[in-house]
This record gives sequence, structure tokens and C-alpha cells, in this order.
Amino acid sequence: MEGAFAFTRDVHGNWSQLGGKLTVSDEVGFARLGAYLALSSDASTAILGGPNDNTSLGAAWIFTQATGGPPSPGGVSPASGTGLAQSMTFTFSDPSGWQNLDVVNVLINNFLDGRSACYLAYSRSAGVLYLVGDNGGTLSAGLALGATGTLSNSQCSVASGGSSATGSGNNLTLMLNLTFTSAFAGDKVTYLAARNLEGGNSGWQALGTWSVPGSNTFPSVSGVSPARGAGSSATLTFTFSDTKGSQDLGVVNVLINTFLDGRQACYIAYSQPSKVLYLVGDAGGGLSAGLTLGGSGSVSNSQCTVNAAGSSANGSGNTLTLVLSLNFTAAFDGNQVVYAAARDSTGANNSGWQSVASWTVQ
Repeated sequence: MEGAFAFTRDVHGNWSQLGGKLTVSDEVGFARLGAYLALSSDASTAILGGPNDNTSLGAAWIFTQATGGPPSPGGVSPASGTGLAQSMTFTFSDPSGWQNLDVVNVLINNFLDGRSACYLAYSRSAGVLYLVGDNGGTLSAGLALGATGTLSNSQCSVASGGSSATGSGNNLTLMLNLTFTSAFAGDKVTYLAARNLEGGNSGWQALGTWSVPGSNTFPSVSGVSPARGAGSSATLTFTFSDTKGSQDLGVVNVLINTFLDGRQACYIAYSQPSKVLYLVGDAGGGLSAGLTLGGSGSVSNSQCTVNAAGSSANGSGNTLTLVLSLNFTAAFDGNQVVYAAARDSTGANNSGWQSVASWTVQ
């Protein structure tokens, strides 16, 4: 009686035998009733069969290996807000179940940079949380969530009390009781990432924004609505302020991109004195023809189109409200960060770039 052995292969290509020899329990004594096995080159598909069976017709069975896929961050709640202290809830998922997650990360900073950031790593397998040091590399001691104790760096602290990690189905929910330092003031982006036990990695995803309050400067970026969204088109409302009045504003800017880079971006400049909007070219330098908002026409580059219809700019008191009707190209898909900046009419005072929202182009 012939037999067969079963083997499994892990994601690194290593084979291991599964159990012992397999034999047929009801073998029929015909010479042509042999069995054949064919494997695809990546071992994800197996065809098992023979030239004949009890009905003299022959048969084959096809087996495919289900691919779990990489883990993914689900989002953050609240997706935007302001304050020095906040309990934030982060979700992560893995197609093979939440127990297959290894390390999940949260990074809160102006840009995607682990230095001088509120940068956290939660080890699902160890059940402890780490806070990365100001240098972007050194890890704190591990903190068990839901107990006592606190981790701190120069940007934030996380308290064990009020924090938790729970799993259900494919999802891991991480709740963190965070307090930010006043020295960390400004508009921040919330980035999430996840890695599973097989080494699959989601990469960093910008999924929220948070404003850490500090001393007011003029001019300033007050915010954008909505602060989080998805789609191939958007109507975004930006507010800018100047303590000398909205008429003191010179140019306000909006930049939508994966990173703070004017190249291959949806990069917009609105001149408050001339009431004209410009779209920066793909190279990050040249300006489009001016567009009067509220009329007809549009300006486009390879990332987006700004429509005059549905767009507007209105000043009242110290505040300028800029509404932009946008369409994004399919090539610009993915999670994008929305940055905004303002400078006064003299150009001597400016807000600097502030990360105020995130948008998934799809």
C-alpha cells in the first residue's frame, strides 16, 4: 500500500512535515488507480487526482491556500479635536484574527518623524506598551495597561489607568489615556501602523489630527471641516485668523499630500488682497492662472482640480473662511494629510504649516 506525507510552508519559504505518513483506508486493487499530486510554483494551489476511480471516470480535487493578507489600522476616535488631555481609541485588524497581530504603533507629530514625537508601541504578544524617547529610538520600560503607572517623554505621557487593549474577532482596540505637554503645542497628525506575527506590515497611515493648545500667534490656522473623510471629491472649509482682522491676511495656503511636500501635491494658494486662487504645478513651483471663486471654470494639476463653483472666500472680523470644491485624480489615491498655513499682508508673520485633517482618496 502506497502513502503520502503532508508538508506546510511558512511565509519565509521553510517547509515542515505535518504529522506522519498518510495511507488509503479503502484502496481498490486496480493498477490504474494511482494518485497524482501537482503543486503550483508558490505552493498555494494543489491538484490531487488520478486517471481512474470506482466509476472508471477519473477525478481530481483542487485545493487552494487562503491568503490572510497584511494587517491594517482601522482608525482613531476622536478623529480630530483639541486639548491637552484626551482618551483616544485606536483600532487595528488582521485577516487571521487579532491574536495574529504582533506590534501596533501610534505616532502623533507634525510630520511622520519619530523624533520629538508622541510615539507609542504596543506589543500584543507581551501585553505591554512602550513609549519611544525623544530621540526616536530608545524605548521606555514596558507598561501593563489598566494597572498603575505612567510613561512620559517631552511630548506626552500615557497613564496605565484608563488605558486598555482588547481583542475581538479580527480587531484589536487600543485605548490610551494621553496627556500632551504645552511645549508640544500645534496641529498634529495621528499616524497608525501594524505588524503581524508573519512579518506583514501595514505601513504608516495618517488617520487623524489633534490640536495641542498653546500660545496664540497671528496669523493662525483655526481648522478645517470635515477633519476626516474619504472619496474622490471633497468640499473642505478652512478657517484662518488674524488678530488685526481678516483684511490683514495676505496669502493662505492649503497643501494635500502624503507628506509635507509641494511636489506632486494638491497645493493651493489664495491671495486675500486680490481675491484670486492659484494651484501650484506638479513640480511644486509654477502657478496656474488665477481663479475667481464662486464663478465658473477650474484649475487642475495631476493630483486635483479646484472648481470655482462651490468654492468661496469670506472674511468676518478676525476670521477668513475658505471653502474649496475639490476633485482628486485616481493616481492620487491613498491616505493624504491636509496641511494649511497663513501669512499676513506684510509677509513678516506667518503661522507655519499646520496639519489639520486627513483624507483618503479612493
